[in-house]
Amino acid sequence: MTHTLVLDRSYGLDDLFALTLNRYPLARKKKKTIRVSDTTSLVWNPSANEATIEVPMHRDGGPSEIPDGFGFDTAFPNGVPAGEEREILEFALNAVRRLGGKVVTDTGHELAPHQFMQPSLHVIAAYELAPKDLLEIVQKIVKESELVGETEGFPYMISAPIFAHADLVVEATTLEEDIPAIEHVEWVKEGAALYTVAYRPDDPSSLVAENPEKPQIREWREAYLGCSAVARAIWDETGGFVLDYENFLVNPNELF
Repeated sequence: MTHTLVLDRSYGLDDLFALTLNRYPLARKKKKTIRVSDTTSLVWNPSANEATIEVPMHRDGGPSEIPDGFGFDTAFPNGVPAGEEREILEFALNAVRRLGGKVVTDTGHELAPHQFMQPSLHVIAAYELAPKDLLEIVQKIVKESELVGETEGFPYMISAPIFAHADLVVEATTLEEDIPAIEHVEWVKEGAALYTVAYRPDDPSSLVAENPEKPQIREWREAYLGCSAVARAIWDETGGFVLDYENFLVNPNELF
């Protein structure tokens, strides 16, 4: 059996390919096939609005001690995917998280991460905002926001209470990692500022859930709305790029 990526009918092969390039910039589309690498492809079936995931099987041990939030332990009780298989499955799950749909594994399980799971956004900008300037931006949205500690420049952090048990945190740092979706941009190569807008509950395990209850979904959504408003306000000031927590590009004009 093979894995299948089933997309919401609102989206199709071109949308999937655009998202694929965020993670695999060298991917190529020919007719109905997206070739990710020499050994991994997504073969599109337009009548079912789904893609068959062709990848060598690589399973590693049994269930992990810490749930991953994707549901791999449930779907693969005899050994979770590893290596290239794990990588393409994680991409597929992020694709359905962003576009809607589900991933049907070769074991027959259906996985569908909620779109608001792990509410967090990144703004990549060409220049650094002074702490007082960023604080002013955030306070327009959450007036109780405050700088954490004493600082005059990068790196620094702003914290804003949004629930009794959770804060919205903005971390201003220098971009260190290579992000496939934007690594070709010259000013990013030369050095960029990274503003991470994240929801930080007292219990980090509440950030992910394979089958979230309605109260959890409502909280994720409210947290995402807060992160979205702050990220959009930062982007309005700095320009640059907005990405989700898995470093897939987000259209700033579609932020709430």
